[in-house]
Amino acid sequence: MTEKPIEEERLQAIIEEMWPRLKRKHLFPEIPVPKVGKVTDLSIEEDGKDDSTERRVGLEMKEKQMTINPSFLSSLKGKMTEEGLIEALLDHGITHYTFCPWDFQTHLMLYAEAKKVMGDKESAKQATNYFIDVIADTHCVKKRATEIPELHRNLKKGNVEEVIASLYQRIWGIDLGIPSSNKEGKDHSEIVRRLARIPYLDRSRWSESIRKFTRSLKPLLLLAQQEQEARGGKGDSNPQGEHDMNHYSYEEIDEGLREYAQKTMGLSEFREVVEDFSTELKELG
Repeated sequence: MTEKPIEEERLQAIIEEMWPRLKRKHLFPEIPVPKVGKVTDLSIEEDGKDDSTERRVGLEMKEKQMTINPSFLSSLKGKMTEEGLIEALLDHGITHYTFCPWDFQTHLMLYAEAKKVMGDKESAKQATNYFIDVIADTHCVKKRATEIPELHRNLKKGNVEEVIASLYQRIWGIDLGIPSSNKEGKDHSEIVRRLARIPYLDRSRWSESIRKFTRSLKPLLLLAQQEQEARGGKGDSNPQGEHDMNHYSYEEIDEGLREYAQKTMGLSEFREVVEDFSTELKELG
C-alpha cells in the first residue's frame, strides 16, 4: 500500500477534525468520512494537459464515498481558506444524499422530464445536473450555515454558470459579484427572472419545475453544446462533482429502476430512459 503524500495527510486531518461537526450540521447522515485523493477530471485532455486549472473537479462522489481533490484546493489558494473550501464542497455533496436527488428513482424522473424539453440525451443530462445542483446549494444556503456562496463567488464561469450564479444572487439575496450583462454584453436578466420564480425546494413540484428550468436554459445549453462540439466534444467538468451512476450502489440502482418502472405510465418512456443510461448500467454490471 503506497503512503499518502504529506500534503494529502494534512488535508485529511482537516477533514477528520471537521467531520463530526459537519455530520451534526446535516443531522447525522450515514456517510463515511470523506477522503483526499485523485479524482476523475473530464476537463483534462488525454495528453495530460489541463485546459483550465480552475476547472478541475473539486469533489467526486462514488456511492456514498466523497473524495476531495487537492489540486482543486490549490487552484483556489488565496481566494478561500482551505477549511472554508473543503466545508463548502462537503456541504454540497452531503446535500445530494440527504435532499436532492436523494435516490436514483428521483434522478431518473428528473432526467426524463428534462429530456422531454431538450430532446437529446447529453443536453438533458446537463440540464438535470444544473437543476440538482441549484436545489442542493439553495437548500444548504437556506437551511444551514455554509461557505457555498463564497465558493460560487470564486469559481470560473461560462455563460450557463454565470446565469446560475445570477439566479443564486437573486434567490439567496447574496452578492456574488455577477454583473447584469456578461463579457459579450448579453443581458440574461429575463432568463434569470423566469428561473427565480421556480419553487426549487418544493419536492412535490420537481417534475414541473425541471421542465420550466430546462425550457428557460435551453438556448444557453444548446449554445454551450455547439461550442463544446467545436472544441472536439470536450466539455468542462463540474467543479462540485459530476452526477452519474457512480453516486449509487448496485442495490440503489436496482431499486430505483423498479420504482421508476412502477411510476412511469408508458413502457416506451421507461425503455428510452434505461437505454439512455445503458452504457453506464453495463459498466456497473
